[in-house]
Amino acid sequence: MGAGDRRCGRTTTAPKLAVTAAVALIALAGCTLSHLVTFPFRATPDANAGAPPSRGLLLWLEGDDSLELDGAGRVARWNDARGRDRAAVSQLRFRGSPVTTTIATPYGPRRHTALRCAADSGRCAYWARDFRPGVPPLTLTGTPYSILAVVVRRPGPRFNNYFLMTTGTGCQNRFGGTGCTAGTVLHLGWAWDSMIRHSHYDFDVNSFVLLPAEGPVLIVAQSGPRGGMDVASLGAASAHTAFNSRPDPGPLIASNQLMVGGTPFFYPDGPDVPDWFFTGDIFALLVYDRELTLAERQQASDYLRNNYGPR
Repeated sequence: MGAGDRRCGRTTTAPKLAVTAAVALIALAGCTLSHLVTFPFRATPDANAGAPPSRGLLLWLEGDDSLELDGAGRVARWNDARGRDRAAVSQLRFRGSPVTTTIATPYGPRRHTALRCAADSGRCAYWARDFRPGVPPLTLTGTPYSILAVVVRRPGPRFNNYFLMTTGTGCQNRFGGTGCTAGTVLHLGWAWDSMIRHSHYDFDVNSFVLLPAEGPVLIVAQSGPRGGMDVASLGAASAHTAFNSRPDPGPLIASNQLMVGGTPFFYPDGPDVPDWFFTGDIFALLVYDRELTLAERQQASDYLRNNYGPR
């Protein structure tokens, strides 16, 4: 935060210590919280919520039986819950591993299989595809959208740790995908240990108050008139509150491929690598090509909370 920046109607100066910076971030989250709460979570999810809304649902990924493995036991393809017509398909050799975990839910423990992406096992890069004849490619270009995800960020040194991205345009692949055209790259995931980011290169929407924990987290990110981002921990002992951290980051323009787990860049003088990549577990991912209403967001969130956590 530079000298003279204005936040919440007052002028701040650049902090000199890391502790001061952390306090400033918490204060920033607090000052926006009072007038941006738009999506309060019920204390207990609706047991009759049923499946998530179907209209505009581009991609519905949940682990369990929908992961197809290669001969080495890595995940080669993650099929849509509705069948193999839509899927997240591995790019090159960058494949995650299945990991099965027992999770506490409002209705007792449930076992789920997630996609685990890790830097020490090849990282992850999956291209979201639609194989139905005559159906256009999956894209979020120029349209309002809604994304709901249940993810676990494993503790580690990763700075930019995004589980969902688009490849964008104008990016300098040789230098790690920097310098992209404004508004063309979606980044959704962690930017720091305790900061979750919803970004359209380079308009960043940040949540500062979610503490790092190796437990399921529900993230709701929307772009459109109701846009913004809501975050809540699904851990049984969690006291984190869901909130809308800032308005939406504006439309994606020519966003290109929708990628899960990582984005592969192709170096002219070296190996292909997923430069932006996720270190953690992805349990569920719902991607819509429209903004959900408040009631629909509640229904989709309750569906995920019933399966992955008590909050």
